[in-house]
Amino acid sequence: MPTRVFVDSDVLFKAPIRNILFELAFRHLVELRWSREVEREVIRNLDIANPNWAVTFKRTASYVHAAFPGTMEESGLSGEPISGVHEKDWHVAEAALNSASAILVTDNVRHFNREAVQRLGLQVSTADELFMSLVKDSESEFLIAVAMQIVDYSNPPMPLQVFTNAVRKCNCPQTAEFIESSSNRIIRVIFDTFHQEGQDSGEFDAAL
Repeated sequence: MPTRVFVDSDVLFKAPIRNILFELAFRHLVELRWSREVEREVIRNLDIANPNWAVTFKRTASYVHAAFPGTMEESGLSGEPISGVHEKDWHVAEAALNSASAILVTDNVRHFNREAVQRLGLQVSTADELFMSLVKDSESEFLIAVAMQIVDYSNPPMPLQVFTNAVRKCNCPQTAEFIESSSNRIIRVIFDTFHQEGQDSGEFDAAL
């Protein structure tokens, strides 16, 4: 059974990280949850940074909602204080608890006292920590999820090193290091995918 993961807005904001998460969900390694307020916050911040990014996120999120109807946590929020959580993120912690998620993934860990939140039955993790735990349990599937970022999300394909650097800039240094150390295996997955789909070899070269 996949681990249920509640995703905070600061993680969903970062395209390389959310796309890996979406791929992991489609491969049933995680079960994603977020709230309407979290989604609104992502769209608002993306729209400020670049309106086209907001459009892309809304389109991709709609695919995820269609594939996994339970992704949006709809439970009403009380707004009550939650011990060990900064008041700005009470709504995040409450929605995560309401969704019965095992893990809250956020890069804003300073707003969450891990021990206090753990006592409520919720583990707080960064995206980097989550990814590395999945590598430990399902390394091959994680590598395939990364390879699919090169094959599926870019036209023309994004070079693997460019994607690795993007992951590193998204506060996932351990994940980036793992991708670099596994580059030959990832390239093999990419090659097999291009070969199976009969795509031009020049596109494969662009991914290297």
